Amino acid sequence: TFHGAGKVLKAARPDIKVAPDSHSRASRTTHGSNMPHVQLDYGCLQCDEGLPDDMQLLISVILSEPALAPLLTSGVPTTRKPSGAPAESHPAFTPHPIQGWTPDFIPKVTEDGMAQGIVDEIIHVTGDEGMAAAHALAKQEGIFTGISGGATMATALKLCEKAPKVELTDPNFHWLL
Repeated sequence: TFHGAGKVLKAARPDIKVAPDSHSRASRTTHGSNMPHVQLDYGCLQCDEGLPDDMQLLISVILSEPALAPLLTSGVPTTRKPSGAPAESHPAFTPHPIQGWTPDFIPKVTEDGMAQGIVDEIIHVTGDEGMAAAHALAKQEGIFTGISGGATMATALKLCEKAPKVELTDPNFHWLL
């Protein structure tokens, strides 16, 4: 989970900047500065191997949630029983087609991770975007996935649209291409 990955990253590399995800490969951009940015999603913790010692990493933790059920960005915590279980349905929840994403409560582990401030950004994705990306993956890449896999891909594509173009010429970074 992002919560576990964020805690491990902070413990292992306290110098890493984790500002307030999906399941994808690492990608490198500069985000408008000279500092390289290596995007690590959910527990891809080995992606920094082979980077020069003088290269400072900026790790971003990106979460995504359905546009129809913006629980995390609502700012409203889940009401909990003394056991920690949800006491009622979250007020920001509405049904959405992205199966496996966002039940009608914020999971405790997610709430804990949000409280630690390890999330950089939350990207909203619609069911239509998830379905379109799932169809495109099947049609163009031969990858069969459901709406949630398509929604994950749609989130990654939204993130890529915002990233500045960077030309990688160093052969040491071939794994990023």
